[in-house]
Amino acid sequence: PSLRNVMLTGPYMHDGRLETIQDVIDHYAFGIKSSSTLSSSLQNHVGGIGFTEDQKEALILFLETLTDHEFVNEPAFSE
Repeated sequence: PSLRNVMLTGPYMHDGRLETIQDVIDHYAFGIKSSSTLSSSLQNHVGGIGFTEDQKEALILFLETLTDHEFVNEPAFSE
């Protein structure tokens, strides 16, 4: 799926267990657990990817750039 407006679409993960993007990043940084459903691309990162604080901050800043404020504030698209 698209990451457009991802900062506005919490809760996150397939089951909605993580409230914020920071929680998601922390999960991947420190909380990856081996399981039969873990993607093969993450198998070598069990325990965490090990992002630095600067990398986590940069990732959040990047994801914030994907928020389309014009779209989310357009009255024609409001509920």
